Amino acid sequence: MNSFMNTITKLDGFFVSFSPSFGLGEQKVFYKSVWGGMATIIILTFVFVYSINQFILWGSGDMIYKISSQSKTINVGSHLESLFQKNDPIQYLDIQFESSINPFDNNEMIILPLLYANIEETLYLLEYQDDGFQSLYLELNNQLFNDFNIILVKCIGNEEYLNENQKCASQEYSDQFFNQIGLLSIVTIYNEEFDFSTKTYSDTETYVDLPFDTILSSEVRIFTNYEVIEINQGFLFQQSEQYIVNRGSSAQIYTYTKDYHKKLYERDLGVLEVIGSVYLQMNPTIFYVRNQYPTISEVLANIGSIIQTILLIRYMFYALNRKQLNSYIQSQILSNYYPEWKDIKKIKKNKISSCVLDDKKINKTSIQKFEKEVTEILNLKFDYINLIYEIHQMQKILQLITPSDLLLNIHSNQSKLQFQADQDSNEFSIQNAWSSYDDYSNTIKQNNLDPFLFSYYWKTKMKDNDIDKISSPENEQLQKQCKPTQIKENVDLVVDELRVQDSKIRLENNEQMIQD
Repeated sequence: MNSFMNTITKLDGFFVSFSPSFGLGEQKVFYKSVWGGMATIIILTFVFVYSINQFILWGSGDMIYKISSQSKTINVGSHLESLFQKNDPIQYLDIQFESSINPFDNNEMIILPLLYANIEETLYLLEYQDDGFQSLYLELNNQLFNDFNIILVKCIGNEEYLNENQKCASQEYSDQFFNQIGLLSIVTIYNEEFDFSTKTYSDTETYVDLPFDTILSSEVRIFTNYEVIEINQGFLFQQSEQYIVNRGSSAQIYTYTKDYHKKLYERDLGVLEVIGSVYLQMNPTIFYVRNQYPTISEVLANIGSIIQTILLIRYMFYALNRKQLNSYIQSQILSNYYPEWKDIKKIKKNKISSCVLDDKKINKTSIQKFEKEVTEILNLKFDYINLIYEIHQMQKILQLITPSDLLLNIHSNQSKLQFQADQDSNEFSIQNAWSSYDDYSNTIKQNNLDPFLFSYYWKTKMKDNDIDKISSPENEQLQKQCKPTQIKENVDLVVDELRVQDSKIRLENNEQMIQD
């Protein structure tokens, strides 16, 4: 269980950096917690799953397009003009009469459908395809800067427009057709719907009624609206495709007297017996729609923004880890100064809590007061400026009790590596002299300049009861040395000891030079 919790702790991505520490181990530099590790695992799992989901959506083309549109007018020489001329969209139209009599029968034609294209300035007869339907189907292209007029005239009186295989119906049959009550033709306009994902068209229909009357004549004006759709599906770079879509039309019906309508077309086109007309024109103002599929950079930015929002929770774990770090440091320092502190046990019995150390019952209020006071002292004592000040004071004390020549020799003489010859080979092994001692007493007795002699890590490495291995007489001797009356003697002993160590170092250096 402890191994599992330690693994979770190592995964903590919300760790607090312990800046004052310069230890080589990771735990000596960063403070991590189990809760932070669990939160890191949960958040990273969510981020991973969310990222995979976004990439799958992006790759399948199911993401929502970014759409922007603006109104543009097709001008001569513009890019839109060349686009329409290149694609040449077709307007589909269908005219059908609500009657049992087919007025477009080639053998008995009652109505002649004439088409006038303004850009060509020509008038010609539209051919009826006998496919079983009583309707006239038209496909009109070349609509740019052009307009079309479909003129419906009586066959009798306009025989010059007939083809060789066509002939007009009799007057009686023609009158029977026009004398029908509620005679009506339906003009069907075919529009388009465009699917971005599949890039396919589907037809939609718009119906306009063109009534016929014995007294009045009607004209339908249809304005076709087009839309240019630009689709950019470039994953990394711009890669656009343009499509022209028929987005529908607007229709208006104008009613004239039969006499006015006849004279209008007799004057302009020279046709007789006009009964109705359909005027069709393309709207030069179009909508230009840009559809941008999200690029990989936008997907990554979207994922990053979501992650940044989620990671706002890190500030809560930063605060939690910092609070736990402060508590941990205070607890370790208290335990180091007062080893008995960690042995104080809190006991709860009959909903009454008490504190016990060995067989002593400790007042709980005094513990809280002591901890508060010591914590305040520790906050002051381990302040960085205070630490520098105390080191400076120790330096002055050393300068007062140590001769200057010894201090200079300490700086000039460095610790030498200890080598031991191997009897079985010609190789030498490096020896750590200080690692062969079990406790402080052996180190002191051997006068070894151990760099870890006063290290906190050496103390924590040994058991508490193994550190104090100095015998009673020796312990009493050390206590006597610590008395104020023995300060001068202790200083002399320190000076003598430093001189002995200095002599040893000089002798080792001379022997090394002779060997070299």
